[in-house]
Amino acid sequence: MSRTKGRPDKTSLPKAKMNAKAQALAPDLEAIRRFIVQMIARGAIAEMIAAVLALLQKMRDLNTELMTKIAAASRKRPPSETLRRLQLELPLMFGTAANDASGAEKGGAEAELEGPPEPPPPPALVPAIAEIPVKKRRRHSHGRPNLPGGLLRVPGARSRVSDADRICPTCKRPTKTLGFKTTEKLTVRPCEFVVEQETRETCSCGRCHAYIVSAPKPDEVVARGLYGNELLVQALVDHYDDGVPWERMERNARQQGVPLSANTLATSVAALVDRFEPAVEHIKERALASSFTAPPAESAGAATPTRGAGS
Repeated sequence: MSRTKGRPDKTSLPKAKMNAKAQALAPDLEAIRRFIVQMIARGAIAEMIAAVLALLQKMRDLNTELMTKIAAASRKRPPSETLRRLQLELPLMFGTAANDASGAEKGGAEAELEGPPEPPPPPALVPAIAEIPVKKRRRHSHGRPNLPGGLLRVPGARSRVSDADRICPTCKRPTKTLGFKTTEKLTVRPCEFVVEQETRETCSCGRCHAYIVSAPKPDEVVARGLYGNELLVQALVDHYDDGVPWERMERNARQQGVPLSANTLATSVAALVDRFEPAVEHIKERALASSFTAPPAESAGAATPTRGAGS
């Protein structure tokens, strides 16, 4: 069956598209008119209505956002209380004090020679003070603080729309991805255990083969101990400064697959504490060798009256 003469073929017409977001920001009436004509020619009335409604909804959202910003910018600010008090007190600062008796103590002739008191300053100074720009009070920021820019940003969970929600309920067609919204959350990485491999050089005489020497071992808190110095120092601070029990340190390490023993860790940290004994003894000797360790007995007796026999 042949098609009616003069009626456009739906398959021969290109599909018309309209970006609702771009048209809402900068509407092009000619492009919108051309889009409506092409959609009518194709006979896609439902798709045209959905596109026009999306455009109107986007324009409504932009209009609402713009009205909100205008209302917030034109909101009347309360007058400055400091400026109001300054305007009221300024004429009194240049006037004659009510309790000034310096003129009354002098003779009548001298008072007449002095003349009338100086007139107050012209009122032009008061508007000049009013024209001084008043700094706006800085509002306290409530809610979430801004995270420092120097912190390391790592990718987190990436959530995508499910396949069932991707189908438009009106057009029954799959939707397209517009973009991703990124939100930031402050988190922390757990403590990372590492195995430090110490290497010592060993040399021998290639001629007599009787001399062998090895490099000395670095300083250790516990001789031939399993735990390194950094681990013991961190455990010392966590236990005595932050009050972390040894068993909790062991449990946290076991969760990461590290065989950390609470008893061995406590014994090693005790050996580290013993290393501070020379410094403690030195401080003790310097403190006890001082000539003034307590107030003298005379001043203590004068400050604290003793009870006599007649009291």
